[in-house]
Amino acid sequence: ASSVPANANLGLLTFDGRGIKERVALGTGNRDLFSNHVSRLSPGGATPLAKAMKMGFTKLHQQSKA
Repeated sequence: ASSVPANANLGLLTFDGRGIKERVALGTGNRDLFSNHVSRLSPGGATPLAKAMKMGFTKLHQQSKA
């Protein structure tokens, strides 16, 4: 997160066998929150990768129209 420019959008979706959850909404000024969530993640397998990627794309697309 520290290498992403401050005016660039950053968000975090996590996913596991139970589904997808937005941890940090797409936006600016959220670097500390983003880093905090990332530091608590751990891999576990059985992920819905394609669905999560589509959800992330949709959020970016929606923001581009605003």
